Amino acid sequence: MFPIDPVTLANQVIQALTPLMPFLGGIGGGIGTAIVTKFGEDVYDQGKKQGQHLYEAIEHRFEQEKTIDQGSARRALQNFTYEPDKYKDVFKATLLPLLQTDTAFVDELGSILDTSPALQQIIRAEENAIVSDNEQTNTLGYGSQLMEGKGTASVERNKQSISNE
Repeated sequence: MFPIDPVTLANQVIQALTPLMPFLGGIGGGIGTAIVTKFGEDVYDQGKKQGQHLYEAIEHRFEQEKTIDQGSARRALQNFTYEPDKYKDVFKATLLPLLQTDTAFVDELGSILDTSPALQQIIRAEENAIVSDNEQTNTLGYGSQLMEGKGTASVERNKQSISNE
């Protein structure tokens, strides 16, 4: 994992977890019900597993704070789980001090996020497909990008960039 500041990491955690909260929080939901391809299902399942892993890592670390904060961090995570838009700022304010002081926790979350589909941009082409003049841009400064062609596919004049802007 590349060095990353705590605010950026906290934002990435929120970005990766928010779409998965209906499943992680146990309230059900329709995310993914419209996915129609096997590839889409595989990517979605992978993202859901990684989201669960990320959630469990945070839950475990927040549990360690219980004697210090009387369970406040855990409640912030639970509230975020059930109402992410309403409680994301409270969750971030709880997460941030731990990211600023616990390098092992930062490394653990970074390692999980390193393979998160929320931070990947992929274009794949096969057979006679032509992929040209596309631009993949990631302004988080972290993640991965891939363009690949197989067989007689043509991949040309494409741009990829990852920056902190």
